[in-house]
Amino acid sequence: MPEGNHSRYRRLRTLKKGISRIVFLAEETNNFKLNIKIIPVGIDYSNYINFRSRLFINYGEPINVSDFYDIYIK
Repeated sequence: MPEGNHSRYRRLRTLKKGISRIVFLAEETNNFKLNIKIIPVGIDYSNYINFRSRLFINYGEPINVSDFYDIYIK
């Protein structure tokens, strides 16, 4: 989880830097030729405690890491 943890509270927590560090290190190592995309995914349960509750998964638009090349270099 990019937040670094999970919780039963339905709110977005502060995101950690680990995902971006891994992605940019991989791209930098390969001269930004991997064309990595990050797909945001939201996961929620109808009941956080009970087993076999309904699961809701929401996929966002892919984020192209190479779009942030100039900002990363700076």
